[in-house]
Amino acid sequence: MTRTTLAALALSCAASLTFAAPKAPNAKASPAPTSAAATPAAAAAPAVATPAALAVVVKTVEPIHALVVSMKGSYMQHGDAFMQLMTQLSAQGKTPVGAPFGRYFNSMGEVAESELLWEVGFPVGPDVKATAPLALKDVPGGLAATLVYDGPSEGISQAAPGMSSWVAANGYRASGPMSMVFVGEPDPAQMRVELRLPVEKVK
Repeated sequence: MTRTTLAALALSCAASLTFAAPKAPNAKASPAPTSAAATPAAAAAPAVATPAALAVVVKTVEPIHALVVSMKGSYMQHGDAFMQLMTQLSAQGKTPVGAPFGRYFNSMGEVAESELLWEVGFPVGPDVKATAPLALKDVPGGLAATLVYDGPSEGISQAAPGMSSWVAANGYRASGPMSMVFVGEPDPAQMRVELRLPVEKVK
């Protein structure tokens, strides 16, 4: 990942990450309408509209063993954060084994920009070491609502709330923070990302 790519990633993230963080897992969820069928794992979602008119899929995602760096403040720091990861991996002669990702624990709709809490990481092999402020983390897998977005970066700010609304309307509730997997080359004009929201069935 080059410095130019990291700069594009920072701009893309700053333009797109304006979505609201999901409610805490123990927050009271809205009851699902009786007419809306829940989506089985790894199956296509029912036709419930989202603002971005994209298909939400509930599926089981695999856990990720990752090298991560925790961040606070502006999303414009994404480039610097990924550079920290790449520098430490390069020093060990290692490379990522999967796509970069970010996890977002609050949002600009809830807190001031200086209080944003988030982390970015790379999936890595078991032989990678971490030196502070970086850390190794096992990001849990499990059931998640997912949405693949392919378009201008600013559209993510509409797609993410649409996915959260779909979750509430289809008998699920959030059970963890929103994450974003960068499955395509970072480009503010055309991003390809997979949004993931851990969910659980509402009893």
